[in-house]
Amino acid sequence: MLPLQPLNIQAAGQVPATTITIEKTNGLSIKMETPNLIVRTMQEEDILPMQALFQRVENLTHYADGKPRDPQWTNRRCRGWMDRWADGNPFSGMAIYNKQDEFVGYFVLGYGDHPETEEENAPGFSEAALMIEYYHWNKGYCKEILKAAKETLIPSLKQFELSGAPLESVVFTTSPHNMYMVRACDALDLKPWKTLEPNEGSNRWDEQKYIYWVHV
Repeated sequence: MLPLQPLNIQAAGQVPATTITIEKTNGLSIKMETPNLIVRTMQEEDILPMQALFQRVENLTHYADGKPRDPQWTNRRCRGWMDRWADGNPFSGMAIYNKQDEFVGYFVLGYGDHPETEEENAPGFSEAALMIEYYHWNKGYCKEILKAAKETLIPSLKQFELSGAPLESVVFTTSPHNMYMVRACDALDLKPWKTLEPNEGSNRWDEQKYIYWVHV
């Protein structure tokens, strides 16, 4: 796969498809705006909707073991991401809202395992995850977020190090039954690099997984 390129500058007077703002004051914050969504640094106000997100079984059909998460588990995860932002670390969780200020879900570029050697928290390797509230499905949000991540967010993070090395690759892992993710990846020309059978290698779950490997 060819190296990703930053989003092209739009013609004068034309609304850009995606914009991104990175601020390095008092830690780090990122805000990315797409035609229909705002994806930004996780904040205190996002914890309650995140807890609800992880409690609804409809949202968890293809997430890990499919079981709802305790609110305290979600609270710890959100606060861990917030601590990373405060430390200037962009490989963390982001909240997603639509232009009507409705909570949509979350996106994270976190620490990842090397897709070949399976080294944990491999230098320069990030794993992406995305979850959207089930009542926001069928709106094109999944494809919109992945497109913005591929074309804008990921290239913007090349200036940062991950586990002691510059960002090199991003891994997307999903169930082949998660048709929203699979269709979005196909539409963006991200083909499965590898298929892991249940409980094979880094796949700890009782379900087959597709791995999409994006070189930065």
